[in-house]
Amino acid sequence: MTESCGGKTTRQRGSVHQMNATNDSDFLYEHFTKIVSETLPKDSEIRYGQHYFNVLNVLRPDIANRIRGTKLDPFHRDVVSPEVELFVSRSWSH
Repeated sequence: MTESCGGKTTRQRGSVHQMNATNDSDFLYEHFTKIVSETLPKDSEIRYGQHYFNVLNVLRPDIANRIRGTKLDPFHRDVVSPEVELFVSRSWSH
């Protein structure tokens, strides 16, 4: 399955998603959140925050590195806090 979102293509092979890092200003934060929601594995042990961070790390490793290991890091959480979403969305266009 291939999906195009904001000019970026994600390929789904089973539960493995191949995505490319981007700093393209046309690829909006909203596209990122759509990819996170649509690619979250169903019936999985993966936490939402873990998946959010993993997708962020693939698409925008620069932002992921800024929150890695900080209080904003959602990796070990079941939800992504409004503070994390605000930080990531504001960082997205910079």
